[in-house]
Amino acid sequence: MHRGISVYFIVYKDYTATQVPDDYLYSWSPCTPFSEAGSDDPDSCTNMAACQVAKDGTISYGLGTQDSAAFTVTSDPVLGQTVNLVYTMPQGGRVAGVILQCTQGATKFSVNGEITVGAYSFQLSSPCACPGAGPGCAGGGLSGGSVFLIIFFALAGVYVIAGAIFMKFVKGAPGVRGHPQYCLLEEFTWIRQGWRVSDPVSLSRIQGL
Repeated sequence: MHRGISVYFIVYKDYTATQVPDDYLYSWSPCTPFSEAGSDDPDSCTNMAACQVAKDGTISYGLGTQDSAAFTVTSDPVLGQTVNLVYTMPQGGRVAGVILQCTQGATKFSVNGEITVGAYSFQLSSPCACPGAGPGCAGGGLSGGSVFLIIFFALAGVYVIAGAIFMKFVKGAPGVRGHPQYCLLEEFTWIRQGWRVSDPVSLSRIQGL
């Protein structure tokens, strides 16, 4: 279940885990940090990219910060080649990974759940996740979510095809990012700066290895 998606802040809000059901709701915002209940706890969801919240809203846990975002390409026996977006907490502990899968049809976000202790798996499946996706990949108008996906995978596709190793990724905040609908347009500059690779320990935890 979910309460909806904000096309301005691209927030996937209050989803339940499908593969490993539990008593929590999960949210992900690839663009803008957000906060949930329990902000006095250092482990709570305060200025996070991904969060876990009790269904009664009394407690929350941060699953990773925006500035920890790192990318890697892996080969999965079921999904094939996928780009993984991994978030970590500053003090260690919980990690969250988003599997970005190239599919046909409508864009779909889902939460797999806590795959291993403290490691959480999400999945975003979309035609916009395919290398070379055009402006009409999501159908209809160009929403904020479409902008994010098109730009990200246009760049990611270059690296996948070239077989390059992702280098250091630098994340800035000035300029056009001040407008929420276009806050990720500056990803165009990342092709010059390179990508930060997810550390293998975090990735293996998310994959349940």
